[in-house]
Amino acid sequence: MTVGTETRTWTLTIAGPARMYSENGGVHWRLTTKAAKAWRVASYQEATDAGLPKHLERRVRIDVVLHFTDRRERDNYNYHKSVVKPLVDGLSKPRTVKEKKGIRVEPGYQLLDDDNPRYLDGPFITIGAPVSRKECPHGLAVVTVTELAEPIRPPAAGTDARPARTARECECGNTFYGSAEMCASCRRRKEIVDSLLDEDGAGEAAARLRRDRSAVFSFIATAMMGTNRSPSVASIVKHLNGFRRPNDMVTEYRVRAVVDTLTSDGYLSYENRKFKILKPLGGAA
Repeated sequence: MTVGTETRTWTLTIAGPARMYSENGGVHWRLTTKAAKAWRVASYQEATDAGLPKHLERRVRIDVVLHFTDRRERDNYNYHKSVVKPLVDGLSKPRTVKEKKGIRVEPGYQLLDDDNPRYLDGPFITIGAPVSRKECPHGLAVVTVTELAEPIRPPAAGTDARPARTARECECGNTFYGSAEMCASCRRRKEIVDSLLDEDGAGEAAARLRRDRSAVFSFIATAMMGTNRSPSVASIVKHLNGFRRPNDMVTEYRVRAVVDTLTSDGYLSYENRKFKILKPLGGAA
């Protein structure tokens, strides 16, 4: 654990207690659930061993760097559900689960009183450099918690501890809560779009982006030919992954991000979950 002087920062280095399962890997839910529990316990244990404070009075930012044992290209947010969220849950409040055999309590260190946007900014996921398989058979996760300057806003007097939430509608049609400008799916998709644009001159990343744009546009155009029926994003993902190698699979987030690049360049429009072709893609990237 490292602690800063001005802005308090804590870094937890957690050797993988289980495999890092991708949401796009087609793994049985029993395996991913068991792995998620192991990551939550490991996060809780590491925070306990490091002696982190509890019930912080300021919001925090959490950054998670995932180190695998190989150099395969991966989409960051494929590992949110089975790895990163359990890591954050292990630092938040305990969770009580009712089961047939009785009540089970999943551990929570209570560094944060909750993991909603009132207390937390993030988590932000990055894929780091590979580590030795001998030293870390299941990889390594480095969790950095940074205490922000802004305090947690307390609930208004006379109300419940959890304030009333106002439902808002995102531009994509999803309903979400909170003060953010867009829903969580659109925020993650925007981060992927930004990363794609940042890497556009990076050779291999640029080639993959051009290939994905061409494949997505071609499938949409072919599906709408004659029938004018708009394909769903899920059907695009299924079609693209039907003829790709396992290490070249695409996720729904990446497909939506590629669609966003096509719409921003004026090739497509996507409203009310329906595509409309505005001009041919040609050979442009």
